[in-house]
Amino acid sequence: MEENSDYIVKNVLEYGLIDDWQIILKYYGVNRIAEIAKSFRELDKKALSFISFLSNTPIEEYRCYNYQQSIPQHWNF
Repeated sequence: MEENSDYIVKNVLEYGLIDDWQIILKYYGVNRIAEIAKSFRELDKKALSFISFLSNTPIEEYRCYNYQQSIPQHWNF
Protein backbone atom coordinates (compact mmCIF):
# COMPACT_ATOMS: atom_id res chain seq x y z
CA MET A 1 0.00 0.00 0.00
CA GLU A 2 2.95 2.36 0.47
CA GLU A 3 4.05 2.00 -3.13
CA ASN A 4 0.69 3.12 -4.56
CA SER A 5 -0.41 5.48 -1.80
CA ASP A 6 -1.12 8.38 -4.19
CA TYR A 7 -3.40 6.25 -6.34
CA ILE A 8 -5.21 4.73 -3.36
CA VAL A 9 -5.80 8.03 -1.55
CA LYS A 10 -7.03 9.83 -4.66
CA ASN A 11 -9.48 7.11 -5.61
CA VAL A 12 -10.84 6.78 -2.09
CA LEU A 13 -11.29 10.55 -1.78
CA GLU A 14 -13.10 10.80 -5.10
CA TYR A 15 -14.98 7.50 -5.38
CA GLY A 16 -14.72 5.67 -2.06
CA LEU A 17 -17.33 4.91 0.54
CA ILE A 18 -17.10 5.78 4.22
CA ASP A 19 -15.75 2.29 4.97
CA ASP A 20 -12.93 2.85 2.49
CA TRP A 21 -12.18 6.21 4.10
CA GLN A 22 -11.97 4.62 7.55
CA ILE A 23 -9.52 2.00 6.28
CA ILE A 24 -7.08 4.51 4.80
CA LEU A 25 -7.54 6.77 7.81
CA LYS A 26 -6.37 3.96 10.11
CA TYR A 27 -3.50 3.03 7.80
CA TYR A 28 -2.13 6.47 6.83
CA GLY A 29 -3.61 8.98 9.30
CA VAL A 30 -5.14 12.37 8.49
CA ASN A 31 -1.84 14.26 8.25
CA ARG A 32 -0.30 11.80 5.80
CA ILE A 33 -3.46 11.76 3.66
CA ALA A 34 -3.44 15.56 3.57
CA GLU A 35 0.24 15.63 2.56
CA ILE A 36 -0.44 13.14 -0.23
CA ALA A 37 -3.48 15.14 -1.39
CA LYS A 38 -1.46 18.36 -1.51
CA SER A 39 0.57 16.95 -4.39
CA PHE A 40 -2.42 16.09 -6.62
CA ARG A 41 -2.76 18.12 -9.78
CA GLU A 42 -6.48 17.35 -10.05
CA LEU A 43 -8.97 16.53 -7.31
CA ASP A 44 -12.74 16.80 -7.14
CA LYS A 45 -13.94 19.98 -5.40
CA LYS A 46 -15.92 18.01 -2.81
CA ALA A 47 -12.96 15.78 -2.03
CA LEU A 48 -10.69 18.81 -1.76
CA SER A 49 -13.05 20.55 0.65
CA PHE A 50 -13.47 17.34 2.65
CA ILE A 51 -9.76 16.71 3.20
CA SER A 52 -9.06 20.39 3.79
CA PHE A 53 -11.72 20.53 6.51
CA LEU A 54 -10.69 17.29 8.21
CA SER A 55 -6.99 18.09 8.23
CA ASN A 56 -7.62 21.73 9.21
CA THR A 57 -5.35 23.04 6.45
CA PRO A 58 -6.11 26.01 4.18
CA ILE A 59 -7.42 25.05 0.77
CA GLU A 60 -4.79 27.28 -0.86
CA GLU A 61 -2.03 24.87 0.20
CA TYR A 62 -3.30 22.20 -2.18
CA ARG A 63 -1.73 22.09 -5.61
CA CYS A 64 -4.98 21.14 -7.33
CA TYR A 65 -6.70 24.29 -6.03
CA ASN A 66 -3.99 26.55 -7.42
CA TYR A 67 -3.75 24.56 -10.64
CA GLN A 68 -7.50 24.79 -11.30
CA GLN A 69 -7.42 28.54 -10.71
CA SER A 70 -4.67 29.05 -13.30
CA ILE A 71 -6.52 27.31 -16.15
CA PRO A 72 -8.64 29.82 -18.10
CA GLN A 73 -12.23 28.72 -18.55
CA HIS A 74 -14.02 28.76 -21.89
CA TRP A 75 -16.58 31.43 -22.46
CA ASN A 76 -20.21 30.37 -22.22
CA PHE A 77 -22.38 31.89 -24.93
